Amino acid sequence: KDDLIIKNQKLTFPLYGYVGENKVLLNENKILFSGVVNDINGIWYYNLETKELSLQMKLKDFEVSYMFLSNDKEMINISTTIIDQDETLKSSSYIGRLNEDFKIIELKSFVEEEHGIGNKHFLGFYEDSKKVYYKATLGNENENMEVYEVYELIY
Repeated sequence: KDDLIIKNQKLTFPLYGYVGENKVLLNENKILFSGVVNDINGIWYYNLETKELSLQMKLKDFEVSYMFLSNDKEMINISTTIIDQDETLKSSSYIGRLNEDFKIIELKSFVEEEHGIGNKHFLGFYEDSKKVYYKATLGNENENMEVYEVYELIY
């Protein structure tokens, strides 16, 4: 508890060498944060009033995650990056729903890939949370172009 300082919705200490935004999401008195608790790397839920702490999604060691919340606070995107034993950078993206307690439910894998040409990066939710936007890079080592992809979520 002494290592985690929440300020401006940022995790303020390095996690596996990464510091950045989108590590903490706050909704009234409830927090979703990415971090290591009791040596478990994951996405955690914490209720400030009841002091409830629960693991929402376990992450592998050296896996870094970023969370993005839809405008209506009903949907969440979790993007992860990990370097495996072969030193290959891999990314995944998950889409989930949030219940009335701000806990993650119905989390589904959406994108899983190795880094290189053709990577997809989450850009955001459309206002109604029924569509998500990704940016992809297509081409080869010499020439490439960026394209934007829109996916409609059906649930």
